[in-house]
Amino acid sequence: MKSRYFADSFFYLAFFNIRDRHHQQVVHMAQQLEGTIVTTDVILLELADAFCEPDDREEIGRFIRQLWVSSEVEVVEITRELLQRGLTLFESRRDKDWSLTDCISFVVMQEKGIKEALTGDHHSIFGGGNNDQDLTCHFRW
Repeated sequence: MKSRYFADSFFYLAFFNIRDRHHQQVVHMAQQLEGTIVTTDVILLELADAFCEPDDREEIGRFIRQLWVSSEVEVVEITRELLQRGLTLFESRRDKDWSLTDCISFVVMQEKGIKEALTGDHHSIFGGGNNDQDLTCHFRW
């Protein structure tokens, strides 16, 4: 079975933006990965929002469309059920400063058995062992 990695907006922002201080590292990592990158519509929405300047729109649109059709990327569509599950986690973990997007990402990672996230967002680690739903993630940075 091929390895699967979850890519969040940190990863794609650095990948797409050549001026990002992590750009070279992310591009190199992406070239070395063997397996499938999993992300969500919400992550791509955040990416497009970050590049909403008129001069960036066509290029970011092309990039997102390439991700949709890539055999190396799985983009999980956000259904009402997935949104509800993410919202339930968001509401229940008052001890964390996770965004709703983070919570949706965690639900997807847990559903798909993904243990490694392509991110620099270290605050997003599930853990502590106090909850059966906890997920231990190993980050690439």
